[in-house]
This record gives sequence, C-alpha cells and structure tokens, in this order.
Amino acid sequence: MIKFGNRTDYCKGTVFGWSQRMKRLLTYVFCLSLFVVSLIAWLSNLYGWVLPIELFSHFQAQYFIISLFFILGLLLVSRDQKIQFLAIFTVTIISINILSWYLPFVANQTAENSNLRVLVYNVYKNNESHEKALAMIRKNQADLAVLLEINEIWMQKLKQLNKAFSDVLYSSQINDRGIAIYSKFPLENTSKNLYGKSDKPILSAELTINK
Repeated sequence: MIKFGNRTDYCKGTVFGWSQRMKRLLTYVFCLSLFVVSLIAWLSNLYGWVLPIELFSHFQAQYFIISLFFILGLLLVSRDQKIQFLAIFTVTIISINILSWYLPFVANQTAENSNLRVLVYNVYKNNESHEKALAMIRKNQADLAVLLEINEIWMQKLKQLNKAFSDVLYSSQINDRGIAIYSKFPLENTSKNLYGKSDKPILSAELTINK
C-alpha cells in the first residue's frame, strides 16, 4: 500500500523554495547594481576631467538616491548582516562626494579656510537678468570668477566688473560660447585656443597667490 504525503505541505515547500531562490536572485541583483552605481560614482568623481567620464560626473546626487533604493531592497530581501553592512558602507562612501554641497557648515568651513575663492558661473546666453547676475558675482566676493556662455551683450554688461578685478581674460571668439576669466591676481602665461576642430573656446592661465 502506497501512502502519499500531504499535498498542502508539498505546495508550501515548493512556494518556500521558490521564495528563497527569488530572494537570493534579488540579493545578487541589488548587490551588483549597487556595485555598478558606486563604481560609476567614484570613477566619475575621481577622473571627471577625462571627457568621456566627465559626462557621468554631474549626477553624484542621483547616484546617491539610486543607491538608497538598492540598499532598501537589500534590507528587505536579505538578512545577511555582512551584506547589509557592506551596502550601508558603500552608500556612506558615495554620500561623501555630495555632503559638502548640502551641508552649510561644511561648505562655510571650507570657504573660510580657503586661500582662494573661485566662482564658476554659466550666465546663459539668453539670460537677460544682467544686474542680478552682477550682484551675485559681487556678493560672493570671488578672487577668481569664470563666466561661461558670454556673448556680445554680456560683454558690455560685464565691463562693470573691471573695477573689482585687476586682470581679465576673454576668449578670442565672443559668441554664445564665449568665456571670460576675472581675477584679482595677475594672470600669467595666458593662451586662447579652440577645442579640437570645433569652435568651442579654451582659456588657460597661471596665477600665483600668497606670494
């Protein structure tokens, strides 16, 4: 006589097995995704000056937010404390890249201890709020101001800054992609070039501070 087991127990065991396999799969997916996002965040932060990588360097805050979703998923599907610790550690490392952007006391402390105040400002060629932009530049009391997307109209408006800065360097082509550098320190070994075969200007200069 053959005795069959309880079908309900069999179904429960099957569902439990599938559930465990799904959790393991999701754990691998979340871990791999978190690793990839972290790698992109750190490489783009460390080597953002290389043009192809530079394209990914502008999304540090987004990388941090995405990593939070992945770590939340890991906390839900995995009870492995080692995996949870590594995930939290990874997110903490990513957050270091953006802490100074959003914590006022960190930014102020950095500014107070700095020997050089640098302002990089894309004025935007179609922006007609010239006085507001000039007021913002004066308010920040920058030692070095780099202004982007300068055109002929902006060139005329920016002449008001000549009194506050001892040296001024403009790109040779003043079009919608013009660049202007205003410095309170002497600019030396200046050069004006075009990027590759395009008409995008490049300015370079050397300056010495705290002689």
